[in-house]
Amino acid sequence: MGYREDFQQNVKNRFLNDITEHVIEKKSSPSDYAQVWMCSRPNSGIFRFYVCSLPGFLFVYGDLGEFVWRRCEDMLYWAESAIGSLDYFSEKVPDTIVIREEKPELIEEWFKEFPEEWSEYNELTWGETQQEKLDDIRNTWENYGIAEDFKAALYESDFCRDHEGIPETEWYTYHYLWIIEGLKWFLPRVGSNDGLKFFEKCFSAARKHYPKLSKEDHWNLLFGATCYPFGSPEQVEEQLIELRKNTNGTLGHALAYANSQMEAQMAKREGDDES
Repeated sequence: MGYREDFQQNVKNRFLNDITEHVIEKKSSPSDYAQVWMCSRPNSGIFRFYVCSLPGFLFVYGDLGEFVWRRCEDMLYWAESAIGSLDYFSEKVPDTIVIREEKPELIEEWFKEFPEEWSEYNELTWGETQQEKLDDIRNTWENYGIAEDFKAALYESDFCRDHEGIPETEWYTYHYLWIIEGLKWFLPRVGSNDGLKFFEKCFSAARKHYPKLSKEDHWNLLFGATCYPFGSPEQVEEQLIELRKNTNGTLGHALAYANSQMEAQMAKREGDDES
């Protein structure tokens, strides 16, 4: 596993240890506009957090910060079906809320992996010239310790064409990932489970028709090439069947095909409007 996966797993382990005695208490009545639950140890405020759902918004607040997601009227249903994709779920957090930060570990990981990746991509042997350039980038990073200076040095080294190949040096904060684990723990205990059943049906269909893809690629396939999470599981599977029939089974081909179909539909609508 890379740094991101290790970090996320460590947060999950810490979370499960932190909430071993937590219980959920409903703090609102069914008639209230906002539904509020408190998650905490009995008679303790340690690691306490609240979940608040109201049409269009989902709030989580407590010891580890305050976060909000905005998407649709039934936010619990949406959260159940979408939280499995961290990047997609996090896109619904307003830009004013900080959920990512620079991670020096990602830059160190890049230094370890880059020579081999460069050789494989260019089908060339890593030599002294390449190592000298890498050492210059390393010196800039060690002297200043600033991600933007590292990226500038990398760009000037001509290892990257334009800005392609500049690595992402940010990742989600500890507190944000802890809250994500809190929602994953909370939703099956309080939600209707309709969202989870919906997700399981769609995800099962993705695995069935694209068995060679990874879990993350299954998410990208569902969100990028089907009507998920807005269509029914049956509609999603119909789209997956069509995609599999007309593509070579790779994620890139499926996304390209879905995009071409969407463009064709938009062109048809424009033609219909003109006539």
